[in-house]
Amino acid sequence: MSKLPWFKLHGDVIDDPKLRLLAFEDRWHFIAICACKCNGTLDEKDRDLRLRMLTVALGLQPQDMVEVKRRLFAVKLIDDDWNPLAWDKRQSRGREKDLEGSSQTDRNYAYFIYSRAKDRVKIGVSKNPWARKNDIENKEKNKMSVVTTVVEDECENKRLFEFFSSEHIGDGWFEFSDRIASVIKEVERGNGLDLPDQISPVATTVATTVATTVVTTKDKESDKDKENIDSAFKNALEPMHIFEKWDEVARQIGKPTIRRQTSKRKNSVRLLVKNYGVDDFVTVFDNVQSSKFLRNGSFCTFDWLMKESNFVKVFEGNYADG
Repeated sequence: MSKLPWFKLHGDVIDDPKLRLLAFEDRWHFIAICACKCNGTLDEKDRDLRLRMLTVALGLQPQDMVEVKRRLFAVKLIDDDWNPLAWDKRQSRGREKDLEGSSQTDRNYAYFIYSRAKDRVKIGVSKNPWARKNDIENKEKNKMSVVTTVVEDECENKRLFEFFSSEHIGDGWFEFSDRIASVIKEVERGNGLDLPDQISPVATTVATTVATTVVTTKDKESDKDKENIDSAFKNALEPMHIFEKWDEVARQIGKPTIRRQTSKRKNSVRLLVKNYGVDDFVTVFDNVQSSKFLRNGSFCTFDWLMKESNFVKVFEGNYADG
């Protein structure tokens, strides 16, 4: 890959659970790694030389690089050679020339905005889906998540509505069906929104964010069905993300870090993820750090915190100082 003067970083990256649950320094490390991919450092074929160059670029010691790689690899941000995952798909090199001569506002995005409170999806086209999300939140009085956006060459709401007509509830809202989940999954894979005979083929510039894990609530769905739907959102919260965040907090307040990622612990996290989003987890961890009672209490361990009754108490600030 030839060198690039810049790389794309979508504005909704601040909502990505993988990044939000990393320590601040690791977030910067990932951005720096993207810059090294952009300037050609990671394309050096000599692995030893490449690692030395990357170590200098990140300003770290060799022993620190091992831990940084472990943490970023664990949350699926980089591969074993330090390359950012899905780099080519997200940079969409084929459209660089076109984009250089056009402004951001010249582009339309087909968006899928999810309401967890009502388990439905708002589908449409906008030049700024993230501003659109804010408008919908203000109107609905519920928190929304921009699940997926795709940069469109030509797209109209009418075509999207026609394709998903069987799921249309009204006013641009759609039932979160298996069919919509499968379409989103294809977008996540970088296949665009190539809806047969309904919508023009689109560029593979894909921006993905999941601010909360999407879980359907239909009683008729089996556990396997729910797992398949959840897997459509590869950026959703996973136990590994929570383990990493706890270890970061634990080191700061003198608590034991996680040494065994047991099935029981993973299941406890998954149960919470069904009902709580990344903002809730961040709030809980912040409340642990700010509460003297929780910091000093030997009872406040990872396992104690992952019990829903305790999680809710901490979330609601029952242990706040003063």
